[in-house]
Amino acid sequence: MAEPIRIIRDVDGIAHVRAPSVPLAFEGQGYAAAEDRIWQMELDRRRALGTLAEVVGPPAVAVDAFHRRMGLAAHAEASLAALDGTTRAMLDAYAAGVNRWLGSDPDLPPELTALGIVPARWEAWHSIALYEVRHLAMGTSEAKLWRSGLVHRLGADAVGRLWPPTPEVLVDPEAPDAPVPVDVRPAMAVGEELLARFSLDGGGSGEHGSNNLVIGPARTATGRPILAGDPHRAIDLPNVYWQNHLTCSDPDDGFDVIGLSFPGVPGFPHFGHNAEVAWCITHGMADDQDLSVVDLRRAGDGVEHRRGGAWHRAEVRTERVVVAGVDPADVECVSTPSGPVVASHEQDGRWTGLALRWTATAGVDTTADALLPMLRARSVDDLDRAFEPWVVPVNNVLAADTSGAVAYRMRGRLAVRPESQGWTVVDGADPTTDWAGFVPDADLPRWRDPDRGFLVTSNNRITAAGPYVSHDWAHPTRARRITELLGGRDDWDVDDVGALLGDTHSGVAAVLAARIRSLSPSHPLEGRAVALLDGWDHHMDAGSPAAALCGTVRAELLSLLVAELGLTDDRLPGVAGPTLHQTMRFANARLAWWIDDPGLVGDRTLAAAVRLGVRTLELSQGPDPARWRWGAAHRARWAHPLLALRPDLAGELATPPAVELGGDNECVWATSTAPPSTDASNGQVARYVFDVGDWDRSRWVVPHGVSGDARSPHHLDQLEDWAGMRLRPMRFSAAAVDAATESVTDL
Repeated sequence: MAEPIRIIRDVDGIAHVRAPSVPLAFEGQGYAAAEDRIWQMELDRRRALGTLAEVVGPPAVAVDAFHRRMGLAAHAEASLAALDGTTRAMLDAYAAGVNRWLGSDPDLPPELTALGIVPARWEAWHSIALYEVRHLAMGTSEAKLWRSGLVHRLGADAVGRLWPPTPEVLVDPEAPDAPVPVDVRPAMAVGEELLARFSLDGGGSGEHGSNNLVIGPARTATGRPILAGDPHRAIDLPNVYWQNHLTCSDPDDGFDVIGLSFPGVPGFPHFGHNAEVAWCITHGMADDQDLSVVDLRRAGDGVEHRRGGAWHRAEVRTERVVVAGVDPADVECVSTPSGPVVASHEQDGRWTGLALRWTATAGVDTTADALLPMLRARSVDDLDRAFEPWVVPVNNVLAADTSGAVAYRMRGRLAVRPESQGWTVVDGADPTTDWAGFVPDADLPRWRDPDRGFLVTSNNRITAAGPYVSHDWAHPTRARRITELLGGRDDWDVDDVGALLGDTHSGVAAVLAARIRSLSPSHPLEGRAVALLDGWDHHMDAGSPAAALCGTVRAELLSLLVAELGLTDDRLPGVAGPTLHQTMRFANARLAWWIDDPGLVGDRTLAAAVRLGVRTLELSQGPDPARWRWGAAHRARWAHPLLALRPDLAGELATPPAVELGGDNECVWATSTAPPSTDASNGQVARYVFDVGDWDRSRWVVPHGVSGDARSPHHLDQLEDWAGMRLRPMRFSAAAVDAATESVTDL
């Protein structure tokens, strides 16, 4: 008999797949992923294909229409055909594993039974579509539309002040901290003119918080590198990442890799290690999307767009979206050289659209061609070569190998265009706004074995030189804090690095606290509250009264500033994708730059925010400031993705309990808020520390558990450790896995 695929589940429910060949290894990975996360995979697949409304009804029509217009399904099929044969075989094998589980008469999770769904067969291209839909919303289109909306409301000069030059902590280990000059006004003026042709109001959503670091042998207690990090995204249910382990014992083509995967996608795209080398990423914040204002008109039985002073035929197709409970919706999909038109506006006989161009869909997406070579890599140099086909997203990759080498490299497809085009919408009628190709992989930033002994990325600016990457960097305070801590000692170990990822010091809170203390309290309770800040160490700990005051005042301050700027949260009816909504979130991301500018945040506004914050805490936590707690105001509340679309299912679907968290928007332990609430909406969706070479000493944790099925004992078994900043064993060696085995399945 042939050696079977074996799936060992350890005491945390994590699948360790062992197989005798490459195809069987990926078949086992697909099987285990479906077993743990099938309803998540099904919903993501339906989002990508634009078939969500078929099962949830009218609330999903706008989302389906957006993804139909983007053409993700057709693009995924075209990309599959362009991939290397070994990559296609990997995707086929993974799909076979998913289908093998679906064919085993499984007990489907409550989400699927509530919707009456029996998932269709998985196809290889579905993994590409799912991967892309997971990253489409991480692009820069909403940031540009938000800035454009600000210009439309406030004017270019006023908006220019909201982007001050700021001392940046660069990834480049040789670069000093220095202000990077920014003059956004010329670009903003262009956006102001264009937005006069396209009437939109409101804002967008901007969130980040990921960190990664690699420490070279000279700065660790063991003389081995340590690689660690904590990706941040929305606190989803189920978690975006899935813990698993994949071993192929083929003597001629074997690999042994453990890490975090996307359910529905083979391999370990972002975080993992084999026996010789480890890798991890943060979001590179790259400017990977353009929004163009395009003029459209009907012409006979088609549509034309204006470009270069003339009218040209646009590509048009109509797709039918099936909608549960009502008639189907026909979606007109118009495509121009500036990308597919994802929103349009007709007024006074003029038809104007917004076209979205994304690096992932501006050509075939060959990202999957990197997945198998990554598993086979034996050094940081091998990894560097493996990443050459990578397209999306642009990532900051840190890597370390057992020789002691540590490295940074950027991976992904960067569009070549002037920096001035990165601020607002651009003119689709102007051919000079086209991209001039893509930055060659060899020209992307790289650093190796820096003299200072470590590398850090925290969604911050990469370098002051090289190709244009982005205008939308995270505030440098997290990178500055990690750099300060790592540079202060040379005896780091796994436990210490794990604790560093839970650091709650906030440099922005320190600035805010100093400004609050400079004010004169207007009420005795306010005076007692402000006294909490005397001697405070600026750590946003869950049990801290001072942190409660600072975090609550920040939320109130943001609401007041948004009102002063005259912004609203209006949203285009019936439009999904990039819209000018959620002004508060983008303003929240910018607030860290504004707090120490009295011209933007005046004492009068700040004093009003303090009064409101104190009143809020008095009403919610009582009149004694010493008993206030930041954690009571700052909780992770789990939003089941189906309940937003089908609230009638609330009695059938379980959600985890809310948990108190420390941290804030700019701590290393970044737990971002979604104002006006002070609850955490984004946070660490995984935490990991790799001990490079002594792999069983590595640690990790995810927000709830490995299983997406609420009936599983491994659905919530990691929640307390995640909230309490504790890590769990990351079992890699066969001996460690066998010693912690909970169950074995042979296929």
